Amino acid sequence: MTSIPPLSRAQLRRIDHLAAHRFGLPTIVLMENAARGIAHSALRFARPTRAHGAVIVCGKGNNGGDGLAAARHLTLAGFPVVLLLAAKPDEFTGDAAVHLGVARALRIPILSAGRSPAAALARARLRLRHAHRPWLLIDALFGTGLTRPVTGKAADLIAAINAARDHHAKVIAVDLPSGMDADTARGLGPPHAPMVHAHLTLTMAAPKLGFARPGARRWTGRIEVIPIAAPATPP
Repeated sequence: MTSIPPLSRAQLRRIDHLAAHRFGLPTIVLMENAARGIAHSALRFARPTRAHGAVIVCGKGNNGGDGLAAARHLTLAGFPVVLLLAAKPDEFTGDAAVHLGVARALRIPILSAGRSPAAALARARLRLRHAHRPWLLIDALFGTGLTRPVTGKAADLIAAINAARDHHAKVIAVDLPSGMDADTARGLGPPHAPMVHAHLTLTMAAPKLGFARPGARRWTGRIEVIPIAAPATPP
């Protein structure tokens, strides 16, 4: 997988804090570095599968911000993208809101998950050019900051992503599959809690501690570490 040692959720938070407060590195720079790596790996992953276009499912937090920023890189590379938002646009704040504004300025198609995530995902798929061809489904819904069980519309979105995988979508998870606990690689909440089933996980800075747990690879698929120009281990 990688020679970089795995890190816990607490260690990853410490890295983020050090980057911003000790080194003065703006968080939007780290997001941009993540997005560039996501787009590069997604394009490389798309070639052998002949995938032509991506639907990116974005939550309102930093994981969604990574997905929104990656949409710009993919679009500028000529790779069709449709964004599917898991929250209302005015709920996006901070760096994620900045990248949502950029996506709008670029006129990247943006849809809302609304009350029926499965139907919304189907509509997003149809908005892609050459909708009959294989496609990427990029999960940027939740990252390592998730500490509560996934319920409601978010759980429905995860179910829709997994159903799309069963119908030939190639699923890429950003940082870790949404719904997965970073430290245990299990779904947050009761047994069989909602969790994305990915073909490829593009994880930021370092593998998550849970990735080494038995059974984790069933959910993560292949794992690639995306450097984001932050320290890989806490000083």
